[in-house]
Amino acid sequence: MDNQKKNLSYKVIIIIVVGLILIDQLSKIIAVNRFQNSVIILDGILNFTYTQNTGGAFGIGSGNVFMFILTNIIVIGLIIKFLITQKKMMDKKTQILLSLILAGGISNLIDRVFRGFVVDFIDLAFFDFPVFNIADICVVSGWIMLVIVTIIYAKGENKKKEVKNNIEKCGKNIGSSNR
Repeated sequence: MDNQKKNLSYKVIIIIVVGLILIDQLSKIIAVNRFQNSVIILDGILNFTYTQNTGGAFGIGSGNVFMFILTNIIVIGLIIKFLITQKKMMDKKTQILLSLILAGGISNLIDRVFRGFVVDFIDLAFFDFPVFNIADICVVSGWIMLVIVTIIYAKGENKKKEVKNNIEKCGKNIGSSNR
């Protein structure tokens, strides 16, 4: 397969990342200005409730903003380095998933650096779950799908090895029965 068709260009990756950051940041600006009180979007299902998260997922490590800034920078740097150095080895799905994770991480980093907290506003009313934002959706869905893609790839590689071994065994059996 031609690498041009297999890989996204850096321009497309940047457009995905910047586009998602803009969507998330715009949604957070709206949340800050409009959702100071919880707003029912779908009764009993979805509310928009403005919260300030100074921690990580589920509020873990609340108040330790510097640690999260440093961790974000390290993870973002590793993802960027991986995208640059391994780009030719990745398919489009993997590049898109890493772009999702990168966009969410950068957008939440912007919040931490400029606000001192992450703006969360998506509140699932039917489930006792922490309030989250679009960047969180990008990060979590990106990681989950990346794990799934990796598992599927690994199973496919194992299947290829199994088929190759079976072919080699059949060839040996045929060779020994012809004697």
